[in-house]
Amino acid sequence: MKPDLFATHSLPPPDQFEAWREWYSRIFEVTPKDPVGDGFSGEIRLWNLGGSAISRTIAPSSQISRTKGHIRREPVDHWIISYCTRGAHLAQTAGTEVKAAARTPYLWLL
Repeated sequence: MKPDLFATHSLPPPDQFEAWREWYSRIFEVTPKDPVGDGFSGEIRLWNLGGSAISRTIAPSSQISRTKGHIRREPVDHWIISYCTRGAHLAQTAGTEVKAAARTPYLWLL
């Protein structure tokens, strides 16, 4: 099975983050945690399994948010199982904050 691939490394560094942000724009708003002056080399491989999908993402640290506008435009309703190999994952919703350490799988709902 061959995955769909989206990567920014072949783009000029000034265009990399904007391409990454645009790729995710229907579902999330993406904000870099660090300045992107030297580029934003990201890659996602997505295996579509019909009603499910598996992805592998390699990217610099960033923050994502899913606003009410995103939900109205793209009302996806699915679960995500995530596993970060480096760095912690911090999720905030409705005043609650959850932190998953590196190498700790966690489940979240869009």
